[in-house]
Amino acid sequence: MRKKWLILCWGLVLGALSLQAQKRVDIENILSSEDDFVEWVIKHHPVAMRAAILQQAAAAQLLEARGGFDPKLYADWDQKSFDGKQYFRIGEGGVKWPSWYGLEFKAGYLVSNGLFLNPERNLPPVGQAVAEIKWSLLQGLGMDERRANLQKSNMQLQLNDAARQSQLNALLLEAIQSYWDWAIFAEKQRIQEQALVNAQGRLDGTVTSFELGDKPQVDTIEAFIQVQNRIADLNKARVYERNARIDLGNYLWYKGQEPIDVGADPQAVRLNNQQELVPAQEVSSLKSLLDMLHPDLRQLQAKLQQLDIDRRLVREQMKPRLDVSYAFLSGGSDFFYDTQSEDPPLWDLFSQNYKWNLTFNFPLFLRKARGKLEQIELKSLDTNLKLNEKRRSINNKIDMALNELQLTKQQIDLYTEMVGNYQALYEAEQYKFQIGESSVFLINAREQKLLDAQLKLIDLKGDFHKKRAKLLYAAGLLAE
Repeated sequence: MRKKWLILCWGLVLGALSLQAQKRVDIENILSSEDDFVEWVIKHHPVAMRAAILQQAAAAQLLEARGGFDPKLYADWDQKSFDGKQYFRIGEGGVKWPSWYGLEFKAGYLVSNGLFLNPERNLPPVGQAVAEIKWSLLQGLGMDERRANLQKSNMQLQLNDAARQSQLNALLLEAIQSYWDWAIFAEKQRIQEQALVNAQGRLDGTVTSFELGDKPQVDTIEAFIQVQNRIADLNKARVYERNARIDLGNYLWYKGQEPIDVGADPQAVRLNNQQELVPAQEVSSLKSLLDMLHPDLRQLQAKLQQLDIDRRLVREQMKPRLDVSYAFLSGGSDFFYDTQSEDPPLWDLFSQNYKWNLTFNFPLFLRKARGKLEQIELKSLDTNLKLNEKRRSINNKIDMALNELQLTKQQIDLYTEMVGNYQALYEAEQYKFQIGESSVFLINAREQKLLDAQLKLIDLKGDFHKKRAKLLYAAGLLAE
């Protein structure tokens, strides 16, 4: 029982949210055209909003990578006291600043005193300012971890943008197909409603003629059966239209949180008022720009660029490591203090008031770097193969979608002419029926042929717009 109450309460909450969303939006305007509908889906659908998070995540990753070049404050204090004696007090504080091309700058201040201080720790009584430069001369000169992470993060921005566009393309293809399905079924419902009106009018006329003795009773039965058939077809068309409208509601949200109920009021776009344009010229010029435009290809290219950065980093790690640091030492805070020497203070800074260090290492077998490099080469080969296969597949899908679109356009033109011809035959049969030279059976047969052609034409017109969306999807441009 408690579970039922929870379900009921949750349903009431969702209903209230849906009503609030309805008050904020105008469904008629959203559904008035495909462009308005697509714009709303991109702005409000949860999947579209989740896709936008990809770009924000990449921007956060880029910010993290830039943090590798942030200056850092540091401080260290070491003190020992034992048996009533102050053994030593050693302190250091300052700032470190890593930069491009393997250079690292350091500015600090050191103090030290105590009874048992290591002689190399001896400093002027007021302490000592230090300015130090550290430089990687071999490994790390052309590329290091910080620069690699920053460049890969820049590539991740492009990769995530392409992934966002790819997700939007998939979402919009489904949404647009649902939009035109609703238009198809709504148009078919209108056709069936008119067919029922025609059949009912014919039944009324036949009954009147029978009562006057102009028509046999069998004609009234024939006309009545036709009305029954039209009612059955209309009932089916109404259910299909209603279900298509419900399915369309899957793509209507408000700010990704509140679902919007389409309701029964909105009118679907009239397919007879839409233009069927085949973008053949644009597609031929588009194929030469696929590498720059298609999100799937852009993702693979971004991965290749990231692998290239990894390759450069690993090749850098195959060089010997040679780090050199040079520190300028001061007397207190004055780097040009009087040392009572005959040399100028600036010369003293380079000739005696300094500290330098050299560090060298080189692994003999380079197995770690060679193993990493081989893995990167294999990943690059695999990604290149995927890129070639994907490029060929996309080109073929574009050609196939364009062929289907052109065929659908030809069929539309053909069925438009056929509907006109069936309409002429139907009207002629109606005229013959009025002057007594035809029967209800023949006029029903003519009308059924006309109705079948009209319904087929509606299917083709709706399919044209769905296939056009499929073409743009194959080219990766549905979200553009």
